[in-house]
Order: sequence, then C-alpha cells, then structure tokens
Amino acid sequence: MFVYIKFDENGYITDFKKEPEDGYTKSFVLNKDINNFAKFSDKFRWDADSQAIITPSNLPKTVDYEDAMSQIDTLSTAINNLTNVMIGGI
Repeated sequence: MFVYIKFDENGYITDFKKEPEDGYTKSFVLNKDINNFAKFSDKFRWDADSQAIITPSNLPKTVDYEDAMSQIDTLSTAINNLTNVMIGGI
C-alpha cells in the first residue's frame, strides 16, 4: 500500500497520509506490515539510501482475546493443581 510520509532528521516517521500532500514523501508499506505501521508508525524509519521504509524488529507483540483467555485458563489450572498438591501434602 502506498502512503505519504513525513520523517525527522533521523528518518523516524512523524506523520503519514493516504493521499498525496505537499511535503510528504511517497513510499510503500508491505501488506504484512500495514497494521503495525498504522499503530506504531513513529517506530518505523525512512532509509534515504534505499528509499524504503524500514520495519523495526522490536514492535510490541499483540495478543488477541482468545489467546489471552487460553493462557489465563492454563495458568489458573496450574495454580489450582499446585494448591491441591500443597494442601494434600500437609
């Protein structure tokens, strides 16, 4: 997807638009990166040498609701099992 970006002296993106605008540089964001770019655009950088947006390798992980609930259920079961073992061992 093409976007139009502004960036600071270090290349970090400070603003972006979907439509062309004066003072903005046309660039391409890969489809696989578009959601992260929309959320964390200030973490992406413009590389003047390659004329491309650089995707950072340390973006926050996103966890969907079902995964979070599954992890909570697993931890709850483990805590209950440990509690039962400790109470039964006393």
